[in-house]
Amino acid sequence: MSLLDARIGHIIKLERQKKRLTLDALGKLVGCDHSTLSSYEAGRRRLPAVRVDALAEVFGIPAKLIDPEAYED
Repeated sequence: MSLLDARIGHIIKLERQKKRLTLDALGKLVGCDHSTLSSYEAGRRRLPAVRVDALAEVFGIPAKLIDPEAYED
């Protein structure tokens, strides 16, 4: 687990909790399984850019806040 993956996972979990979404509910909104989301939140799995965009849309925040490295120039 990298520090960045842990940071991204923490942000995902906080934003999910703010929206009062379960892992299952969020998974349905972004098109992945709850266990995959759990791995992202725990920092055990790298979040792909396509998921960054989907999560940002659901959370109503800029994608760069979730993963700043995904959008470096």
